[in-house]
Amino acid sequence: QVSRSHPGATGYGGMIAGLHNQKMIIAGGSNFPDTMPWLGGKKKYYDSVYIMTKKGSQISLYKKGMRLQEPVAYAAGCTTEKGLFFTGGENENGITNKSWLLTWNETLQQIEIKSLPQLPVALTNAVAASSGSVVFVAGGETPAGVSAAFYCMDISKPETGWKELAPLPRPVSHAVLYCRKEEQVIKIFIAGGRSKQPNGLSTLFQSFLEYDPVKNNWMAKKDLPYALSAGTGVCTPSGSILLLGGDKGTVFHQVEKLIAEIKNVKDPGKKLELERQKARLQSAHPGFSGQLLRYDENKNEWMPAGKMPYATPVTTEALCWDDCILIPSGEIRAGVRSPYI
Repeated sequence: QVSRSHPGATGYGGMIAGLHNQKMIIAGGSNFPDTMPWLGGKKKYYDSVYIMTKKGSQISLYKKGMRLQEPVAYAAGCTTEKGLFFTGGENENGITNKSWLLTWNETLQQIEIKSLPQLPVALTNAVAASSGSVVFVAGGETPAGVSAAFYCMDISKPETGWKELAPLPRPVSHAVLYCRKEEQVIKIFIAGGRSKQPNGLSTLFQSFLEYDPVKNNWMAKKDLPYALSAGTGVCTPSGSILLLGGDKGTVFHQVEKLIAEIKNVKDPGKKLELERQKARLQSAHPGFSGQLLRYDENKNEWMPAGKMPYATPVTTEALCWDDCILIPSGEIRAGVRSPYI
């Protein structure tokens, strides 16, 4: 059962979302408020913070009007025992390496924002997950290209700063990172994602990897049934690992190829026709995969787990709140954001 509620008049891509003090905090993000990007629309970044409350499976707006320190979208974020952590992301000034902790003060009825040590490098479209007060950040895009770096920090001891762990086997952005504790053992997994190549075309991955904190290395597990990027995922309270939708890349690849052609074409008439092709392709975008997948750790297998009953958002977060899985806003077609949770 999925509850619907408006976080704003229009939706946002790349929001951060997490839980603290029995409230859901969602903030930031980006959209195209005037017109679609292929028609010349300019992306706008936001600093808005929304506080949501839950009664049963019904989600409703509790409070709005608060602001982040600055607009941000596509940061790596996750719920921790201390609050909502996020780092990196981008805005109109470029990619950032700043890190923050958002907490909800029930007594004062307001958001509190704490600055944390900056990442060693600016990252956008990276992924984050946590175990207790320890946060892990993997991959992402830097000003110089896609990253394979893997970092951790104990936010209860911020003075210790970031620690660099064994890098991913390959650079990747737009992946899904999972972290759960099983009998005092931390288990970390990363699924799918993509990596933009020097020629401007991206490789999408169907890999599923597990990180061993004791050996400090990555191990290949059973691949996803298909390559996928920008999806969402959760570890449920019962221990299930779920992957919720994502982009299989069919239209994405076609658009990238047209962008590469447009860049290399000299003839103005040909360039205009390619621009029109790209606009038609993006405006007719069919949406993203609605398939749900569940990983069986004992069998090392991925299995179908049903389909999303609504247009499936990407470039957002999924989180578990009691017996609900929540996906706030996100992109449901090229350039189009969902106003729903």
